[in-house]
Amino acid sequence: MGMKNYALISALSFAFLVSCQQKQEPKEAKAVTALTKPIVLSGKKIHYDYGDSQYEVTVKNDTLLRWESLSGTSKGTTGEERYYRQDIAPGIIFISWIEKDGLGVSQVVNWNTHVVNSYLRIKNEIIPISGTVTEVQ
Repeated sequence: MGMKNYALISALSFAFLVSCQQKQEPKEAKAVTALTKPIVLSGKKIHYDYGDSQYEVTVKNDTLLRWESLSGTSKGTTGEERYYRQDIAPGIIFISWIEKDGLGVSQVVNWNTHVVNSYLRIKNEIIPISGTVTEVQ
Protein backbone atom coordinates (compact mmCIF):
# COMPACT_ATOMS: atom_id res chain seq x y z
CA MET A 1 0.00 0.00 0.00
CA GLY A 2 1.42 3.32 -1.04
CA MET A 3 1.89 6.31 1.19
CA LYS A 4 -0.90 8.18 -0.66
CA ASN A 5 -3.40 5.35 -0.02
CA TYR A 6 -2.44 5.19 3.64
CA ALA A 7 -2.87 8.95 4.02
CA LEU A 8 -6.24 8.84 2.21
CA ILE A 9 -7.53 5.96 4.38
CA SER A 10 -6.36 7.73 7.55
CA ALA A 11 -8.03 10.99 6.53
CA LEU A 12 -11.31 9.24 5.65
CA SER A 13 -11.29 7.28 8.92
CA PHE A 14 -10.73 10.44 10.90
CA ALA A 15 -13.50 12.27 9.00
CA PHE A 16 -15.89 9.36 9.61
CA LEU A 17 -15.17 9.28 13.36
CA VAL A 18 -15.61 13.05 13.68
CA SER A 19 -18.90 12.99 11.76
CA CYS A 20 -20.25 10.18 14.00
CA GLN A 21 -19.43 12.16 17.11
CA GLN A 22 -21.01 15.33 15.72
CA LYS A 23 -24.27 13.53 14.92
CA GLN A 24 -24.59 12.26 18.51
CA GLU A 25 -23.92 15.55 20.28
CA PRO A 26 -27.24 17.31 19.51
CA LYS A 27 -29.28 14.36 20.85
CA GLU A 28 -27.33 14.34 24.09
CA ALA A 29 -27.51 18.12 24.37
CA LYS A 30 -31.31 18.08 23.97
CA ALA A 31 -31.72 15.43 26.68
CA VAL A 32 -29.55 17.34 29.12
CA THR A 33 -31.23 20.67 28.32
CA ALA A 34 -34.70 19.24 29.00
CA LEU A 35 -33.72 18.32 32.56
CA THR A 36 -31.47 21.27 33.33
CA LYS A 37 -34.39 23.70 33.57
CA PRO A 38 -35.96 22.53 36.83
CA ILE A 39 -39.19 23.97 38.14
CA VAL A 40 -38.37 26.68 40.65
CA LEU A 41 -40.22 26.08 43.91
CA SER A 42 -38.36 28.48 46.17
CA GLY A 43 -40.57 31.42 47.16
CA LYS A 44 -43.79 29.82 45.88
CA LYS A 45 -47.02 29.05 47.68
CA ILE A 46 -48.73 25.83 46.58
CA HIS A 47 -52.29 24.66 47.26
CA TYR A 48 -52.79 20.89 47.63
CA ASP A 49 -56.34 19.55 47.28
CA TYR A 50 -56.98 15.92 48.23
CA GLY A 51 -60.78 16.28 48.35
CA ASP A 52 -61.48 15.86 52.07
CA SER A 53 -58.28 17.63 53.08
CA GLN A 54 -56.46 20.66 51.74
CA TYR A 55 -53.04 22.06 52.49
CA GLU A 56 -51.06 25.15 51.71
CA VAL A 57 -47.31 24.78 51.35
CA THR A 58 -44.95 27.74 51.26
CA VAL A 59 -41.54 26.82 49.89
CA LYS A 60 -39.12 29.08 51.73
CA ASN A 61 -35.95 28.07 49.88
CA ASP A 62 -34.29 25.07 48.21
CA THR A 63 -34.39 22.98 51.40
CA LEU A 64 -37.11 24.34 53.71
CA LEU A 65 -40.90 24.41 53.41
CA ARG A 66 -43.78 25.37 55.67
CA TRP A 67 -47.13 23.57 55.45
CA GLU A 68 -50.54 24.27 56.94
CA SER A 69 -53.61 22.02 56.99
CA LEU A 70 -56.62 24.04 55.81
CA SER A 71 -59.30 21.34 56.17
CA GLY A 72 -59.83 17.73 57.18
CA THR A 73 -58.97 15.89 60.37
CA SER A 74 -55.69 17.76 60.81
CA LYS A 75 -57.13 21.24 60.17
CA GLY A 76 -55.07 23.98 61.80
CA THR A 77 -51.86 22.00 62.18
CA THR A 78 -48.66 23.45 60.74
CA GLY A 79 -45.06 22.48 60.37
CA GLU A 80 -41.75 23.61 58.96
CA GLU A 81 -39.71 20.82 57.41
CA ARG A 82 -36.49 20.18 55.55
CA TYR A 83 -37.37 18.67 52.17
CA TYR A 84 -35.52 16.92 49.38
CA ARG A 85 -36.43 16.98 45.70
CA GLN A 86 -35.38 15.39 42.47
CA ASP A 87 -36.43 16.24 38.95
CA ILE A 88 -37.71 13.09 37.25
CA ALA A 89 -38.68 14.50 33.83
CA PRO A 90 -39.63 17.90 32.45
CA GLY A 91 -42.41 19.21 34.70
CA ILE A 92 -42.35 16.17 37.03
CA ILE A 93 -40.61 16.23 40.41
CA PHE A 94 -40.24 13.96 43.41
CA ILE A 95 -40.39 15.63 46.84
CA SER A 96 -39.94 14.02 50.24
CA TRP A 97 -39.77 15.11 53.88
CA ILE A 98 -40.28 13.79 57.40
CA GLU A 99 -42.48 15.81 59.73
CA LYS A 100 -41.60 16.47 63.38
CA ASP A 101 -44.10 13.81 64.55
CA GLY A 102 -42.42 11.17 62.34
CA LEU A 103 -44.91 11.19 59.45
CA GLY A 104 -43.03 10.58 56.21
CA VAL A 105 -44.31 12.32 53.07
CA SER A 106 -43.20 11.35 49.56
CA GLN A 107 -44.77 12.94 46.49
CA VAL A 108 -44.59 12.82 42.74
CA VAL A 109 -45.86 16.16 41.48
CA ASN A 110 -46.71 16.46 37.81
CA TRP A 111 -46.85 20.18 37.03
CA ASN A 112 -47.87 19.40 33.44
CA THR A 113 -51.20 17.91 34.63
CA HIS A 114 -51.29 19.45 38.16
CA VAL A 115 -51.69 15.98 39.68
CA VAL A 116 -49.93 14.97 42.90
CA ASN A 117 -49.50 11.38 44.04
CA SER A 118 -48.53 11.29 47.71
CA TYR A 119 -47.47 8.43 49.93
CA LEU A 120 -47.74 8.98 53.68
CA ARG A 121 -45.71 6.71 55.95
CA ILE A 122 -47.20 6.38 59.42
CA LYS A 123 -45.26 3.89 61.56
CA ASN A 124 -45.32 0.67 59.48
CA GLU A 125 -48.14 1.69 57.15
CA ILE A 126 -48.04 3.50 53.80
CA ILE A 127 -51.14 5.42 52.73
CA PRO A 128 -51.36 6.48 49.07
CA ILE A 129 -53.46 9.56 48.24
CA SER A 130 -53.90 11.55 45.04
CA GLY A 131 -54.99 15.10 44.46
CA THR A 132 -54.25 18.29 42.60
CA VAL A 133 -51.73 21.08 43.04
CA THR A 134 -51.98 24.71 42.01
CA GLU A 135 -49.69 27.63 42.56
CA VAL A 136 -51.27 30.37 44.69
CA GLN A 137 -50.71 33.80 43.17
